[in-house]
Amino acid sequence: IHHIWYLNKNKSLEFSDLRKFGKIILDDTDKINNLPEIKKLGVDAMSEKFTLKKFQEILNKKNRPIGIILMEQELVAGIGNIYRSEILFEAGVLPERKIAGLSPEEIKKIYQNIKKVFKKAIKLRGTSDSDYRDTSGAPGGFQKVMRVYNKEGAKCQKCGKIIKRSKLGQRSIFYCANCQK
Repeated sequence: IHHIWYLNKNKSLEFSDLRKFGKIILDDTDKINNLPEIKKLGVDAMSEKFTLKKFQEILNKKNRPIGIILMEQELVAGIGNIYRSEILFEAGVLPERKIAGLSPEEIKKIYQNIKKVFKKAIKLRGTSDSDYRDTSGAPGGFQKVMRVYNKEGAKCQKCGKIIKRSKLGQRSIFYCANCQK
């Protein structure tokens, strides 16, 4: 799917969606914000509203694995499967750890690494699999710096042990059992 809008002064706005995940809606902001698929989203992981305090509130009274919670878009919007593996690796937390068993310091590390991993991914223009391209047609660069995602059987860059893969919430998750506790 590809759409081009021609604007003033030799400029255009382009939308390309090879994987067909996207949607274009032109309407009043209030109407868009009240669409069911928008209204149910949690706080955006990169917004100023997503603070450590807000993250702690989101996690409060939940006792499911952190690796599942991070993927729930109704709680925190924007964290997908690739990034959850990388966030938890950088934070040193195993994905199946239950929220109630996490220390305040571990929760803080997870929060900090959500921000850190996303800032790096944005700087590198995203993560390309076989077909993702940015708006200029170039592939993203984050896949070149990923440390665990899709690296099952490879040596961990930190400790040299083997990266493992398991299923969590019907999705594959990658981790280092030595570096993550």
